[in-house]
Amino acid sequence: MNTVTTTTAVAPAMQLGITAVARDLDTSDTRVLARRLTPVFAAWLDALNATDPTRMSESNIKIMAAAADRIGVRDALIVTALNADEAGTAEHAAAVAIEPHTPEHARWAASTLQTAFDSKTPTMSPERYATAGILLAKAADLTLDDPATGQAADRREANLLATIGYLAWFTGHDEDATRFALAARKSQPGISLAGIILDGVANNIHPDSVTETH
Repeated sequence: MNTVTTTTAVAPAMQLGITAVARDLDTSDTRVLARRLTPVFAAWLDALNATDPTRMSESNIKIMAAAADRIGVRDALIVTALNADEAGTAEHAAAVAIEPHTPEHARWAASTLQTAFDSKTPTMSPERYATAGILLAKAADLTLDDPATGQAADRREANLLATIGYLAWFTGHDEDATRFALAARKSQPGISLAGIILDGVANNIHPDSVTETH
């Protein structure tokens, strides 16, 4: 994995690999992380809302890939993709990604996910699902192509693949869900999200909007 991450300039991120970008994100300073990740979530939400993956630059996709070893980033990507009406702002998504376990952020993520799960109508359109899948697949390809090894590299790959799998399961695409969950487990055997996906598929457990149409 290889790349640069920037707060304002996009071009440098294109010139570096994911490992270099990840080093730039390796800080506990939440203000620095917010400056790095808010533009990424702004581009992510813009692309999803427009259902146009070309609206997220390659630089921002690379930064997203580099940050994907963080569980908070993975979960923020899932929640903002699934529920368009409650996705919130880029600033809020970045804050959730950086500090997912604060009571406020944990409640928001759980509530937003539950609302999407209980909805009788899909909260994620097929076009939004396709857009998210394209962007996440591009990010996953960057991690898979990167020569870096180790736990962080494995987590990036696994989290991105599991995110695709979770969105597939949530929208009733069980074959894709299973394929990506197994790929995530291959990258990181202990990843719990892959187990959730596979259990859901095996036991025919789905959100209400999928159950209503099956």
